[in-house]
Amino acid sequence: MKKQSKGITLIALVITIIILLILAGISIVTLTNTGLFGKAKEAKDKSKNAQIEENIYLADYENEINKYINGSRQNNTDYSQYNDILKLLYSNAGEYQLPSTIESLINTPDIFNWVLNSQKNADYIISNPDIFMNNIINNPNAMECFGKNEYISKLAIKNKTWRTAILSSKYLEKFNLGATTVPTMTSNTSPEGEAFASKYETASSPYQCFDGNDATVGSIARPYTLNGYIGYKFTKKVIPYYVSILNYTDYNNYFSNIKIQASNDNNTWTDLTDVLDIPQSGWIYIKLEKNESYNEYQYIRIFQTTDKGAPYYAGAYTIQFYCK
Repeated sequence: MKKQSKGITLIALVITIIILLILAGISIVTLTNTGLFGKAKEAKDKSKNAQIEENIYLADYENEINKYINGSRQNNTDYSQYNDILKLLYSNAGEYQLPSTIESLINTPDIFNWVLNSQKNADYIISNPDIFMNNIINNPNAMECFGKNEYISKLAIKNKTWRTAILSSKYLEKFNLGATTVPTMTSNTSPEGEAFASKYETASSPYQCFDGNDATVGSIARPYTLNGYIGYKFTKKVIPYYVSILNYTDYNNYFSNIKIQASNDNNTWTDLTDVLDIPQSGWIYIKLEKNESYNEYQYIRIFQTTDKGAPYYAGAYTIQFYCK
């Protein structure tokens, strides 16, 4: 008898291959329909982007650490008393590398101006006069930057400690460069606001106290000097802190016993000073430090408290009100 051969026949092999192909097709369709390929690609992209962001952060941290180390190597300054402000400023410094001390920071105008433009920094500076005040009031450039920054200068003028120090500074005129003042007037109402007086004659209209000409005079008409006044109405409410007067020099026709007063309705007036017996000649500079001067007003005036006598006026060549 012939032996029967054992093994896989060609037909069986073909059938097996067909079955495998069918199963593979089903698997591919399933994977495609469920979006597994897309999800895998998305996960790969996210991983790549995360790595890029991580590298950027690491580079930034490395730069900040290097800047700090390099700055420390250049000097041996004790940072302990400045830790809070340096942290506050350094966190917002951007492209700037902060100087090592508060003094050098204030002496670097670009950085100091940047510091003042942050309200958070401004609040911190005003709240810490023991750290900043002496460096600022004794530096002409710092006083100018300080005065020209509307936000921090107004905070300072509303703060008793800062106002007293600023008014005592030999660089006050630098701070005043940023003050709100009476503009150069060409009439009682031009270019803006209003110059006013209790009684006046056309030849010595009140605006002439504010016309920028030290040879013209604005005065209270005779015989109305007792309780007479000359002043200015601002276009908005302001906080007055300083007054300058170039008094009239003609015999008895000058301001003498005066008060600086302010109002918001031109009716009820508040004394910003006590009675001041001011000299006849030269410039007079008046610091406003009474509590009432820390408020906002729209009208400010020079108030003559004594009678000059029937033949006499009471006036000045120039008056200026410095406000915030």
